[in-house]
Amino acid sequence: SMRLWGSLGFALVSILCGMAWQRLGYGWMFYAAAVTAVPCVLLISRLEEQPVRDRQPSGSVWLLLKDPGLLTLFAISFLAGVSLISTFIFGGIFMTDLGGTRSYVGLMFGFSALAEVPIMRASDNLMRRFGAPKILLAALVVIATAVYGHALARTPNFLLAAATLKGVGYGLFFVTTVYLINQRTPDGWKSTAQAIMGACLVGLAPLFSSALSGYVFDRWGGQVMFAGTASFTLVGIVLMVLALARGWLNPR
Repeated sequence: SMRLWGSLGFALVSILCGMAWQRLGYGWMFYAAAVTAVPCVLLISRLEEQPVRDRQPSGSVWLLLKDPGLLTLFAISFLAGVSLISTFIFGGIFMTDLGGTRSYVGLMFGFSALAEVPIMRASDNLMRRFGAPKILLAALVVIATAVYGHALARTPNFLLAAATLKGVGYGLFFVTTVYLINQRTPDGWKSTAQAIMGACLVGLAPLFSSALSGYVFDRWGGQVMFAGTASFTLVGIVLMVLALARGWLNPR
């Protein structure tokens, strides 16, 4: 539920600010970002820290990696992260290369985030009906299709549609992955497991691929770069099919 509000806020700000920077230029963007961070600081300072109820259990974090299901989820987070990060970093650049305005850049990220909202609200019902592992597989298929859609884009509107589809895939992927990791992890280790997933998705993935993706973009263009990063999610799909066949993600 908290992540859903983040998607909604991100979408509205992206769309409105895209229109604003179209008129005012990018210079004001940094001042606006600094000013809007101040209320967040004030709100956070009013939060009260609760006492720790349960101590962290003894043992090593490596115990988590003995579960093939968790290993699969961490690996898939990294593979999907390579595809997703390429759209986050280079999507706006590619939009302008295709002739899109700053307003289009805002719409691209805004529509993508808006698409996450209804799919996140429906995720619980979808997982109950079809099972979380199958929903995660579907999310990977949608992400791969969307990023290949970036590679096929030749107009701003086509790229806008591909970015919106990516939002559907990302919304499903995020919620389902968090759910599956929480389901498989013992009490006391859940936040650690979620942190490892986050590190794979937005830490290792950009560390591994961002500079290389930028080089490919400069050398051969955005179409080639997005086709390459989408292939990582294809590997994730193969891994997910294998995990389903072997029962690695069956409930513990």
